[in-house]
Amino acid sequence: MAELTQRQRDALALDKNISVTAGAGSGKTKILVDRFLEIVRENPNRVRRILAITFTKKAAAEMLERIVTEINHRLENTKKSQGRHFLLQIRDHISGASVSTIHGFCARILRELPFEAQLSPDFTEIDEMQSIMLKQKAIENTFKWLDECPAEARSKYFKLFTALSVRTVKSMLDRALSSPFEMQSIINRFKNENEDAYITTLENDWLEKAGHITGINELKEIYRRAKAITAVDNIAEKSDNGIKTSTVLKSIAQLEEVNLFSIAGIDAAFSIISRLTKKEDNSAYDGISQLGGKKSWNLHCTQLLVDLSKFCAPLAKKIQQENPGPAPGNADRLWYRLMTVFLEIYENTENNYRAVKEELAVVDFEDLQLATLKLLSGNKDIRQVLSSRYDFIMVDEFQDTNALQWMIIEELCKDQNDKLKKNKIFIVGDPKQSIYGFRNSDVRIFSEVKKQIAALAGFEKEADYSGNIIFEESFRFLPRLNAFINQVFRHVLTNSNDNPYEVDFHPLETKRNLPGTGDVELAVLNDALPEEEYIALSIKNLIDKRLSEETEQPIAYGDIAILLRTRTHLLEVEQALRKYIIPFKTAGGVGFWQRQEIFDFYHLLRFLNNPLDDLALIAVLRSSLFAVPDSALFLLSKKEAKHWLYKLNSDFNDLPLDKNDKDYIFHVRELLKKWLDLRHRIPLEDLLHLIVDDVCLRLVFAGELNGEQLIANMDKLIEQVRNYSASGIGGLDGFIKNINELIREEMREGEANIDLDDQRTVKIMTIHAAKGLQFPVVFVPYLNQSSTRKPFSILLDPDYGMQMKINSTAENSNQKSYISFLIQKRNRMKEIAEARRLLYVAVTRASDRLYLSASLKDKEKPESDSALKFLSSALLSLGIDIKEPGLKKTNDFEINVVHDISFSKIPDTLGDTFNASVNRLTKILEKEVAGAENADLFRIEDTPESQVFSATSIMTFIENPQYYYQRYHLGFFEGDYEAFAEDVYTTDLNMLRGKIVHRFLELLPGSDSENELINQVLFEFEVFENSLREQMTNDLIKYKRQLSGSPAGRSVYNTGEYKNEISITMKIGNHYLTGTLDRIYKNSDQVWEVLDYKTNKISKDDVKKQSRHYLWQIKTYALLLSRLYPEQQQYPVTLYYLYPDILDTYIFDHKDVNNIYSEFADKLKEITGKYNTV
Repeated sequence: MAELTQRQRDALALDKNISVTAGAGSGKTKILVDRFLEIVRENPNRVRRILAITFTKKAAAEMLERIVTEINHRLENTKKSQGRHFLLQIRDHISGASVSTIHGFCARILRELPFEAQLSPDFTEIDEMQSIMLKQKAIENTFKWLDECPAEARSKYFKLFTALSVRTVKSMLDRALSSPFEMQSIINRFKNENEDAYITTLENDWLEKAGHITGINELKEIYRRAKAITAVDNIAEKSDNGIKTSTVLKSIAQLEEVNLFSIAGIDAAFSIISRLTKKEDNSAYDGISQLGGKKSWNLHCTQLLVDLSKFCAPLAKKIQQENPGPAPGNADRLWYRLMTVFLEIYENTENNYRAVKEELAVVDFEDLQLATLKLLSGNKDIRQVLSSRYDFIMVDEFQDTNALQWMIIEELCKDQNDKLKKNKIFIVGDPKQSIYGFRNSDVRIFSEVKKQIAALAGFEKEADYSGNIIFEESFRFLPRLNAFINQVFRHVLTNSNDNPYEVDFHPLETKRNLPGTGDVELAVLNDALPEEEYIALSIKNLIDKRLSEETEQPIAYGDIAILLRTRTHLLEVEQALRKYIIPFKTAGGVGFWQRQEIFDFYHLLRFLNNPLDDLALIAVLRSSLFAVPDSALFLLSKKEAKHWLYKLNSDFNDLPLDKNDKDYIFHVRELLKKWLDLRHRIPLEDLLHLIVDDVCLRLVFAGELNGEQLIANMDKLIEQVRNYSASGIGGLDGFIKNINELIREEMREGEANIDLDDQRTVKIMTIHAAKGLQFPVVFVPYLNQSSTRKPFSILLDPDYGMQMKINSTAENSNQKSYISFLIQKRNRMKEIAEARRLLYVAVTRASDRLYLSASLKDKEKPESDSALKFLSSALLSLGIDIKEPGLKKTNDFEINVVHDISFSKIPDTLGDTFNASVNRLTKILEKEVAGAENADLFRIEDTPESQVFSATSIMTFIENPQYYYQRYHLGFFEGDYEAFAEDVYTTDLNMLRGKIVHRFLELLPGSDSENELINQVLFEFEVFENSLREQMTNDLIKYKRQLSGSPAGRSVYNTGEYKNEISITMKIGNHYLTGTLDRIYKNSDQVWEVLDYKTNKISKDDVKKQSRHYLWQIKTYALLLSRLYPEQQQYPVTLYYLYPDILDTYIFDHKDVNNIYSEFADKLKEITGKYNTV
């Protein structure tokens, strides 16, 4: 007990309910262990009387492990036989301790009482993927029901689908099925309130908020002045602005004064305020030029308008600050009617979902909790039996609890009179670290429970109750870093009455007394130095210091973590670390279904299910399973056979394949035959294990830089296959269909867990995955990303309902609804509050050194809802301007603000970095194995007979041979064209814009809805920042109209025959040239022409100069087109520069393409002669 602080000792009290708010590094885990042992200290039998709830299975296992470790530690330091006897008894009983997740606890209760819970005794728990599959099946059944329902009922549903697309309704159903507890609240409200009552509730709510802005006196003043202006008979409404101004003034002037404080009155006043003040800063107009001008108003009205504008200006600022939203109206009535019909469809779908689960005897995670709550709240006798089992309930990570989970825990803490017991509950957590809103956690629960247990003890204020304890001592941070956190986050984290999701910040007192004081650096970088380069160079600088000189605290790669808010820039970070030969592990990331190794297995499963699926077979042949060379596949494609399986099984001795390739393809063919023969004879997961062994895939993956992650992901997928087969949900075809859906929808499934406990690698992970961990050195990059992630997703609110996107053709669809505003506003409050906490979690993972970075151009301001905005505002309040570089000092901490790298020596090339690493390695080896004989090192020569080149690779070689070597021989940019092209051609933003435009134009011909297509494309490329999203949306709308409206657009787009995204490969000498044509079409001369879209924002005068830059690409297109249509006399290639709306056409004849062929052959010879290894 001696090492505990006073507050930690207070938390061990067993005579009261206790809440512990434990800041980062304050000993939260230790107090859980010590409290557990305090409970059983004098009575080992109490082990079974404790229920401990943790957030994850890993945390439950770690708690038990720590308890055992602490028992063993106390045994070593206990001499008395009685004390040792008790400790040994506790250790013997520990296997019976109830330590689990909330889901694990619920499952245990339901297995004990299945009949009482109305469940099958042998029910099986399904995972998230299986749940998704069953939900999709339930939704499909619902749409079959809709198709078959009687005509009179169908008209009701027809109105819903007139307003909402089928895709929107399906998305809403999927979202609703994932939140049954919240949906029940919505259903109850709609059953208790008819349309008029619901609208009245909304109107009263809006009037209350709007009344804080414009009281009755302000309304009367606006009314009086509007009446005075509109009373003038000779108003000359001769301009649009004059008409608009007159209209809004008349909207309030025509009302009776007694009706001013109403929806109509206040809404009219708001319209006047908006019309008579400047949009950019809500200030008053000095004149009336923007209100109609002198030709619309006489001299008397002019002065009245200016005076009214001045009166409205402060009210306009108030409206902007408090923003009550649009007044409730017809759009809300439409929303109510649509929601009523949707709820009827949802209840049918929920019944379908429940029926299919009952048929299979399975439950999902939500079922476990709902069934347990129903069991506890609906049967008092059962509740008393279960409650009496536990004298103490401890809940870890309570900040991540939701309302449903608290209700279950609360039921277990009640006495026979339905009152919460006064000494049973112990909750511990940190509201500042509540970052799981996407899992329905509710940070407000923590505060509400603190108030509840304080009130139970007779205290009106939660702070007055001694059981509400705050740990203010931290054992993690060095002093300067601790001071930085205290000073900055007292400004970032503030409890606001306007946002119930904000939390208070409690400063921490560091108890750490070690060498060093804690360094903090903030890099505010422009486009010249990407953030990933800054990270890699900074790491190299840190490690170099360790290897070259004595430091107070040596730093190893394993001491360093890079924490990302999203995976958007993950690939760039990985490539930068590879470039500078920094070993790393990527852990706890999301995007499992989008990993290449998962794609490979997906195609393998497709082939096993349908051997004549040509695309799947080609993908398998090219995958890591076989890695058949593209040159061999190209030759194989020439075989006359309908399907690729037939080509593979044919006699291909006539093909110019070398002996090694032929032998290997024979081997591949035999393996495929073997697998197809076994596919219906052994379980699928066994077949996959056999396939992995047959091709030595574990060994192949182990040789990759991220091999551990690849193997873990592979094993996770095979486990998913096993679970799916065991559940009896469906066959292989259904499994493949659902994987395809998960891949297409970019389901944010976490990657498989890997071991992080090593000192050899830098760790890259999401901030969420890093929660609960700490590292001596932490990098937190990309702080200038917007925190708003879901601009068009389906939002669900248990109090209000669901946000829905209404089709533009529906009645009242052009009006904004108040209910949608409320849902969006609450969601945004949650997102902003959680974004602030996410920054706190990221920063507090560092114990010694913290490196923060953001990209920001000189004249730009931080994104309004970004972490950089939170941070810069806090620093500015402390007198530190992030626009000014240098070492900034306050009384308590220092922060080094940098705008560029200032190391003494920055590696200029990969060669410098590689040579430096070799020299360091040589010195280490000489030091560690002095006297050993020198090893003979031989260069491995390998000149492949055939290689495949693209226009991009050739252009890369011409532009920068070193980058060519990095990308195509060392593989540093494999699969990451965008990251590479940022350095070679243009900026990342332009590359992103180009990709988006190309994708949009590719999908445009088959699209029915412009808005849905734009949303789909922007979602595919993860464009969530509001400003960028708005810019991209405007660009896409402009380009679509341009294609149909401008002469240039019509001439290339409104054509008869066309083909999009055509991939062509041709042979040049011993090698192959491949390329993809954006679009080919028959022009007015009935000649096939290549069209390549260019999204560069350039002037008309720069078009020819820019086209010269693309000359090799143009030549490639002409050459490929000549092989595609050799009968043509000409081969036109047109670059369509969308921004200036200009076509730049180049026409080649047979002689030209022959010259191009020779030119390419010479260039390929030069490349293969210089780099003769691949």
